[in-house]
Formats: sequence, C-alpha cells, structure tokens
Amino acid sequence: MEEPVVMLDRRHEYGRWATAIILVHLLLAIIYSIVTPAWEAHDEWAHYKYVEYIAVYHRLPPQRERLTTLFTYDEVTQPPLYYLLAALPTMLTHPDLTYRPTLNPYAADAAGGDNMTVHTDEERFPWRGTFLALHIARLVSVLIGSAGLYATYRLGRLLWPHFPAVALLALALQAFSPQYLFVTSVVTNDALLAAIGGYFAWFAFETLYGAKPLRAWVLLLVVTGLSLLTKSLALALLPIALLIAIIAIWRRDLWRRHWPTLALSSLTIILLIGWWAWHTQQQTGTFFPRDPYAAKTILKDNSLASILSLPWGTVPSMFVYGFRTFWASFGWGNVDSGLVVTYFFLILVLLGLIGWFKTCSHCPRGRRSALLWSLLLGCSILLLPLLREIIHGEAYLRGRYLLDGLPLVAIWLAAGWRRLWRPRRLDLLAVLALLTILNLYLPLFVIRGAYQPPLLSPTKAKALLSRSGWQRVDARFADAATLVGFQVKGTDFQPGELVPVQLLWHIHQALPQNETLSVKLLGRGLLPVGEEHRFPGNGNYASTIWQTDSWLLEKMQIPVLKEGAFPTAARIGVSLFLEGGHKIST
Repeated sequence: MEEPVVMLDRRHEYGRWATAIILVHLLLAIIYSIVTPAWEAHDEWAHYKYVEYIAVYHRLPPQRERLTTLFTYDEVTQPPLYYLLAALPTMLTHPDLTYRPTLNPYAADAAGGDNMTVHTDEERFPWRGTFLALHIARLVSVLIGSAGLYATYRLGRLLWPHFPAVALLALALQAFSPQYLFVTSVVTNDALLAAIGGYFAWFAFETLYGAKPLRAWVLLLVVTGLSLLTKSLALALLPIALLIAIIAIWRRDLWRRHWPTLALSSLTIILLIGWWAWHTQQQTGTFFPRDPYAAKTILKDNSLASILSLPWGTVPSMFVYGFRTFWASFGWGNVDSGLVVTYFFLILVLLGLIGWFKTCSHCPRGRRSALLWSLLLGCSILLLPLLREIIHGEAYLRGRYLLDGLPLVAIWLAAGWRRLWRPRRLDLLAVLALLTILNLYLPLFVIRGAYQPPLLSPTKAKALLSRSGWQRVDARFADAATLVGFQVKGTDFQPGELVPVQLLWHIHQALPQNETLSVKLLGRGLLPVGEEHRFPGNGNYASTIWQTDSWLLEKMQIPVLKEGAFPTAARIGVSLFLEGGHKIST
C-alpha cells in the first residue's frame, strides 16, 4: 500500500491550496475575458443576442425566428439554461438594440486576418451599452467556470482519498487548461456544459462508491436534467446517468428504502425535460432543431450499411485536431496557440499514461472499476460529437465539444503522474507558477497579438525604408494614405508559389467606409498572375478606424497563379476599392 504524501495530509492545508488554485484561475479567466475582443469566439455574437433578448424582453425568444443573420449560425434553438443565468445580471445594463458589428468579409480566408469583425474604440474600457452587457455576460461565464472546478477537486478526493496530491494536480490541470479558461471567459453555453461535466462525474461516482448514495443519486438526476437544458450535446451523458441510476438502485438497495424520494425526483426531472422538448417541438416542428439532419441520420437511418458508409477515414486527422483544440484553441478556432503548447500538453498526457502502465498491475480493484466507468463515460462524451461531425463530412473534431470530460481526464492523468513523482510544496509551487506563466503569455501575446494592427513608430518606419531591398515610392491614395515604400522578397517564382510582399503606409486620416486593399502581380499586358484582397493591417486596421499620422506595415503572401503565360516579368499593383463600388486610387 502506498503512503500518502505527508505535505498534503492535513485537510486545512490542501484546502487552502485548492482555494488558491481556484482564485488564480478566476483572475486568469478575467484576463482572458478582457483581452479577447468582442465577438471573437465561436458564435459569440449569436450567443450574446440570445442573452440580450432575455435581458431586455424578460422572456425566451421565439425559436421560429432568427435573432441574427450576421453569421451562418443563430443560437435561438439552443436550450435556455445558460442564457437565463447570463441574462439575470445583464438586465441591469442598457444595451443598444440597434448595434451591429461590422464584419470582416475576408476572415474566412486565412490571408484575410484572424478578426471576424472590425474593432473600434467603442469596445474600450470603460464599457457602455452593448459592450457593458457583453462583459457582464462574460463574467457570468467566468464565475460558472470557476464554480465547476470545485467538483473536480471533490471528485479527486472521492476517488483518491488518501492522496490529496491527485485532487490538487487534477484541479490545477483543469484550472490552467487554456481551452477551459478561454471557453469559460466568453459568452457561450459551452462554458456551462464544461462546468457541469465535473458535477456529473462527481455525483455519478458518489452514487456508485460514496457514503450517501441517495443524495448523490438525486443530485445526479438534477445535474443530468440541467445539462440537457444547457446544450443538446449533453445527450451523451444521458445513457450513462440512466445506467448508473439503475445499478445504484439495484446494488445499494435504494428503492426499497427510499422509493418516494426516487420516484418524486425522477418525475420532476422528466417533467422539466419533457416540457422543454414539447416547447421545442411546438416552436420548430422537431425535437432536434439544432441539427435535424444528424438526428435523422442517427435515429432513422441507423442501419449498419449507412453507418459503415460514413467517411470514417477522416477519424485519425479529426483526433489530432480534437486533441490540439481540447487543450488550446482561441478565436473562432483560427487563432492557433502553436505547436509548443500542443507538445507541452502531449508530454503531460504521455507522462500520465506511463505512470499508469508502469503500475497497472498494482491498481486496486475499486480503482479499476472507477477507471472502467470513466472510460465508458469518456467514450460516450466523445462519440456523439464525433458521429455528428462525420455525418456532416467535417474534417475536424472541435475540442470544446469534449470539455465536459476534462475533469475525468485531469484526475486520471494526475493519478498517473503521482505514480511517477510524489510532489512536495516546492514542486507544486513550480507547477502552478509554470501553468500561470503559460496562461499569462497566451492571452497577452498570442490572443492579443492576433488582433493587433501592425503599426510602427515614425522612427522605425523611416529606418525600415533605409534597409536593403526596400524601394521608396510616393503613391497617394486620395487624402487618406500614402504608400511610401515596398519590398518584394525574391526575384524568381514558380506557379503555385507565394510571393512575400511588404507595404509601408503613412496614414493621414480615416475613410468613411471600409476599403479593400488589393495587391496584384501584373504580368504581360498588365494581366494579373496573382492577387490578394483583404482589409488593411491584416484585417485589423480597417480604413474606418485609421488614426491620423500613423504608420502601417502590411505583410502579404501573394499566390502565383498556376495558369498564365510564363516566364514573364511582373509588376506590383496596389489599389483600395469598395466591394461592389469603384476604386478610389491605384
């Protein structure tokens, strides 16, 4: 039998450690929520409009009508629990119902910039109107995410009562997971489902192994009901909840002694979920308005032949993407944390697995049972979004769909680490410091950097023009900007290659409309043999927000067309124009 770690053997001491970890997480999540620009998270504008509608009109929106058409998806058919919670404090604000973000039409193209919208000074602190409402709703997500950590700690203490280091390490892994921090710092119902996942697992294992199975059984039903009122992907939890409930009634003799409580609690949850299902069916004509095609495929076309005909060959690449985005992915999934962060978490996972494989023969029987239940729950959480993406022919498995399984992942990885290494105070402090630094670097440099316009000081701009390879020009674009220099790296390019081009602009004043910057490679007869279009500043410095006497360094990669008459000499053509309008200058 292993000896518990001495430094964490006193309840009050490891309780203080857990509190400190949660408080640091809270502060980091607030930083993420402040640094991430408005609407730069998956469908945040649509999620916000749902919250705003409840806050303003004090009722649920009709599911038959879209709340917004700015982006592809609207969230009005989502279950209401998260939006009700976020709307309560938002009712104290006065959002501007006429406000609409200005879209970046080139964001779908990787060369068009990471920002989905144009960001103005309206978003700056102190927030007012719509942006105050947005940040209050984000703060609700932050508090929800912080509250979810408590369940992870309690679950770790339940499964590893003699080794509090496991609970603390698991708590730290979840608290400092960049993806968990990001998702629980923006307006999205994924934040509530991610937090609920820990409570579901805690009450599930408390029902099976705890000292108070009746209370845990009732709470498991309640949490299952709340999850179904949060997001349709919570259906993955339902079969596990029913299986555990039935086994607990049979093994722990709950029905004979407590049947009134069991019957009443079950009926209450069934009526609540039934009401929402009936309401949705009446409003939309289907029980699954979020994804009727996938629901039909799973429920009606579930023959073996139809399942086997799905494109299962994409699963390996989906798993790779899912692993990366399970730990760190920002923006609309288009702001990459980098391979270093991915490998960092890959090493943590591999160390946990090595710890288990090294000592798996010494694992007590009770722990093996808990591990099997964890694997079953994890497979259930994974299968539904995986099957949904395969049905739609997607090549990606979005890791945020799996965050309700993060508590279990964290606990079993922490248990594997503890089998390799017994942490002391300084060890734990070093781990927490490293994870804190990582989660200061990511929002302040990676996220913030993705949305920063590439501006230079006048001194740096003028010094740049004196470098080798730069050519000075004096091309005036109306009264708004002057192209003062450019550089083309390389002299010989083949069809299909990218031509690196840098443009140095001196901005004089903003324009009344957002102009598109067009850079073309012009070959014989001034016909284009390559071109790129986007808003200036890599999408982050649209012409309506230009500042007087600023200097902009534009970096572009112009793809050379594969068709065309080659070899040829080429010129660079630069223009600003309105989509559907005329050019203001070339």
